Amino acid sequence: MPAFRHMVHQPMAWAACAVYNAGVVGAAVALVSAWPTGPFLALLGAGAALAALNLFRTLLK
Repeated sequence: MPAFRHMVHQPMAWAACAVYNAGVVGAAVALVSAWPTGPFLALLGAGAALAALNLFRTLLK
């Protein structure tokens, strides 16, 4: 059985991680400042969706 890192699509995993983490940092900054949180929560959702799609792609392999 191959290792999990060989089953997932690495560039998509890194992109999901970057988008999700940008959303986390942005939302944290927005909570303590006057910035709107909506765009950063959208980044959080997009990163989570990319990660879920990558895992779903692994199931279909």
